[in-house]
Amino acid sequence: MKILTLVLATCLFFLARTFAQSDYRANYCEVFIPEVTKTTGPFGAKVLLFHIKTLNDRLDSGIKEVGFLYKSLIKAKDGSAFEQHLTERAIQTNDNRFIVFLPVSHDDAQIEYEGNFYVRTKNNTTYWLNPREGRDFYLNQNTYNQLDSSLFNPSRCH
Repeated sequence: MKILTLVLATCLFFLARTFAQSDYRANYCEVFIPEVTKTTGPFGAKVLLFHIKTLNDRLDSGIKEVGFLYKSLIKAKDGSAFEQHLTERAIQTNDNRFIVFLPVSHDDAQIEYEGNFYVRTKNNTTYWLNPREGRDFYLNQNTYNQLDSSLFNPSRCH
């Protein structure tokens, strides 16, 4: 019985360690946004493109996923609105660069986002990229119209 208990305890320890997740704020340029651009798409879509760069030697292991965790408010032109909570995964463009596409409007609606960019490593460590003043990024049509990339890289990381 003692051996079974020991084996079970050991298995639980390794499972907990495997699926444990640590969260850190990315304060040391390990993850940053060197550029934000904008484009248009079908049906009058206005899209923000967040170019995310990682300094892989500052992360605890290889990258598992990069994205934007958010809640959004979608306001239709007919006056209806609804909220959703989602994750937008980034597209990898090379070893340490990724792009997140966020549409802020199209012909029939406007979309507002509240959330944070993140990088999750193979060790299940999440590096959160927050605005300098704290909690969440707020993105909408005004962000698109008055785009200033420097607001997303206040530490001037390279």
